[in-house]
Amino acid sequence: MAKAVKGSTVKGKVVGRQDIADIFGVSGPTVDAWMRAGAPYITQGSKGIAWEINTAEISEWLVNKNVDEATGKVTADEATIDRRMKLAKMLRVELNLEKEKKLVAPIDEMTQALTVIFADMRAALRIIPSRVYSALVGETDETRFKSVIQAEIDNALKDLSTDKVLMNIEGPGDGDEEEDTEDEDDS
Repeated sequence: MAKAVKGSTVKGKVVGRQDIADIFGVSGPTVDAWMRAGAPYITQGSKGIAWEINTAEISEWLVNKNVDEATGKVTADEATIDRRMKLAKMLRVELNLEKEKKLVAPIDEMTQALTVIFADMRAALRIIPSRVYSALVGETDETRFKSVIQAEIDNALKDLSTDKVLMNIEGPGDGDEEEDTEDEDDS
């Protein structure tokens, strides 16, 4: 428990435990936990004696506590570590299930597949001018220009939307499921 702060230079309003709970939007037990964790107070509450807590001091304490937790300066207790470990294991199991269902893929495989797809797309789109040139030489009808170019763009995009693209996404890692299983057993 924090020591009482006498003659503090921090300005704030002196309030009771329930007022602190109301101000910060938490429950009374949460305020009790803060006090056990070292939150500053002016007068410690007990039977017949109300807590006296400076709002500015506790606000500053909460900010510092959150900064310390976010930067890793505070070591977690055993229960917190256990809870985080259980959560990490659960997330790993869920990720493995999603991999088995092919709902997720490794970033490096997706990057490789997308690189191939974008290269194919670039090549398909860059060839359009040479393909439409002969069909449009001497053409003056704007509607014909648009329809020929649109048809070539549609053909290029149609070629890119075939199973070849899906095969690129599935990539080389699909046959490696046994290796993944062995890796999981080692952990």
